[in-house]
Amino acid sequence: DWYFVRAAAICRRLYNRPGIGVGRFKTLMGGRRHRGAAPEVFSKSAGGLIRHIMKAMEEIGILEKVPTVKGGRRLTSSGRRDMDLIAGRVVVDLTAF
Repeated sequence: DWYFVRAAAICRRLYNRPGIGVGRFKTLMGGRRHRGAAPEVFSKSAGGLIRHIMKAMEEIGILEKVPTVKGGRRLTSSGRRDMDLIAGRVVVDLTAF
């Protein structure tokens, strides 16, 4: 399901770089905007979905708001532990690289 793929992408970004807020994720998740015959330009993604995912993860204890920075969130210790456990279970075929 695309919703869970987007949620996993948000978690992965916050694992590598804590303190990212909804506005930065809108820019990171954005892409090209199709404008018919006019050239394509960059457009930010919708913030409502990102905000909904972040609030849902806050409720289950994976994310928390960063107290020192205006806005932004980071993984809690339990969220970081869950990410480590999931990453340990992923099997990668190194011959493909």
